[in-house]
Amino acid sequence: MKRMSPICSGTILSPYGHEWRLKNFDDYLKELSHIIDSCSGNDSLLVFRGHAEYTWLLDSTLVRNSIQYFFGLKNYQSLNPEIRESLYFHKFILSTLLLKFGVISKPSRELFDRENEGLDPWFEFMKHCQQYPENDKYSLKGTPIIDWTTDANVALYFANENRKGQGAIWICDASATGKILQVKKVREILDLMNEPSFFESPKGVPLMFHPQKQTAQQRAIRQKAIYFAQMDFRYDLAEIWSSQDKDKSVFVKLILPDGTQEECKHYLNSQYPPITQEYLFPN
Repeated sequence: MKRMSPICSGTILSPYGHEWRLKNFDDYLKELSHIIDSCSGNDSLLVFRGHAEYTWLLDSTLVRNSIQYFFGLKNYQSLNPEIRESLYFHKFILSTLLLKFGVISKPSRELFDRENEGLDPWFEFMKHCQQYPENDKYSLKGTPIIDWTTDANVALYFANENRKGQGAIWICDASATGKILQVKKVREILDLMNEPSFFESPKGVPLMFHPQKQTAQQRAIRQKAIYFAQMDFRYDLAEIWSSQDKDKSVFVKLILPDGTQEECKHYLNSQYPPITQEYLFPN
C-alpha cells in the first residue's frame, strides 16, 4: 500500500507510521475505509488480523507455545531478546517444527490419497491444526502458520472477543511484500528447511499460503482465511515487514481504544450475517 496519513484529527500516528492510535470506534470505521479506498485499483491485496491485546506480536502459535513450554514463561514475549534474536533460537524452533511435522505427526492416509486431486496434504494438515487447535493432541501445540482474513469484520471480531483493554487490527498489503505466494508444496518447503543452508541462513520473508484447491473446511471458509508461514523465527512478521518497507508500507496497525468493546460487538451483530462465535466457529 502507498504510504498514507490518517484522516481523523484524533488519530495519533507513531513515529514510524505503522501504528495509528484511534480516538473512538467511529474513527476506526473512517480510517479503515480510508485505507481500503486508498488501496483500491492499485493491485493491492489487503488482509487483516485482529488481536485482543494490542501489544501482542505477529508470531505463530508454534513460536509462542515453544517459548512458553521450554522456557516456562507465561508471557512468552518476556523472553530475553538476546535469546530470541540469536541464530541458535531459530535453529531450536526450526528443529522443533521439523520434529513435529514429519516425525511425530503426519497427514492422514485419506489426505495423501487425495493428493492426485490437487490437494496439498501437508498444508491441509497444518491448516486443520491451526483452525481446530482442540484436535492438536501433541504436547507442543501450534503450527508455523499465522491465520489472516480477507474480511476486516472477521479481524474485528478477534480483536474484540474477550478484550479487556486496547485491541489491534493489523492490515497487511500482501502485494507490497513482493512474490511471496507459496507455489511449492509444503512437503517440498519442509525439505528445503531441513537443508544446512536454511539452518545457518534463515530465509526471513514470510510465505503466503492460499492454494486454489483446498478442502471445504467450514471454519476457514467463514473466517475467509489466508495463512502466512513464519520463516525466520528470530523475529515476528511485523519486524520482518518493517525491514522491507522502502517505497511502500507493508502494514498498518489500528489500535482500538479501551471502552469500545460494546460498540464493536453491536456493530458486528448488525452485519449480515452477524459476525458471532457461532457463525465463525461452526461444528
